[in-house]
Amino acid sequence: MWTYYYLYFLSPSGHNAAMGNIAKKDLFTTFLIPFILGKMALVYFGLMYSAYPGEGYGYVLCGVITFTLVMITRFLWKYRHHDGN
Repeated sequence: MWTYYYLYFLSPSGHNAAMGNIAKKDLFTTFLIPFILGKMALVYFGLMYSAYPGEGYGYVLCGVITFTLVMITRFLWKYRHHDGN
């Protein structure tokens, strides 16, 4: 399912150019930001939390995980009725 959305929204011969632009923007917003920047933050704060427990890094780690889940859920909710045509 993820591969389908990824290939459909990034294909240059989109079904609707306006829809393709919106979808590429949403793909950037919901995948690249949480999965690249979010993963970097997850690794950093995870390492800092394991090295210095009790210093507040756990709260930020929970926030990064929550942010990633919210962004993925937002993407799936927005395109829940999209059939790919």
